[in-house]
Amino acid sequence: MERDNRTIVSNLVMDSIRVLIVISKFKYRKTFKLTIDKIMLYDFIMKFPNTILENNNIETLQDIDFFEYYSYYHWKPNQSEYLKILNYLISKRLIVRRLEENKFFYLSTSEGKDLINLLESSYKHKLDKVATIIKEEISKLSDTTIENKIMEKVSIQNRFRG
Repeated sequence: MERDNRTIVSNLVMDSIRVLIVISKFKYRKTFKLTIDKIMLYDFIMKFPNTILENNNIETLQDIDFFEYYSYYHWKPNQSEYLKILNYLISKRLIVRRLEENKFFYLSTSEGKDLINLLESSYKHKLDKVATIIKEEISKLSDTTIENKIMEKVSIQNRFRG
């Protein structure tokens, strides 16, 4: 039982760091709000960059991860799990939640950015590169377009074609 609790805590911390890295890439803009729906879309890309992002010349993305390639996670993440992650980050004062135009959105605090800057690992650097691609390329697409791209990429039929 104790081992299960450690796994849950470890998953929460790893998921939180990944989500924090994505959130920290974005600044407040009136025309773009980082909502929970966008966070879930972007986090899926962070989890499976080799599956979703193609034709990127980033060396760290070229190494195919066995677990990523053969993971058949269903799309449509559990929003309550993301709320747990976001609330954890808020409780640690690493992000803030704001309300504007009847929509909640999330921003990184200076403490959150400082924490990300202190992290040093190859995994963090890979996530940082993927988050930069998300900010510079993916975030310009509509949520529907991103979701359709994800659906296309995770389709089992498409993954095993010739």
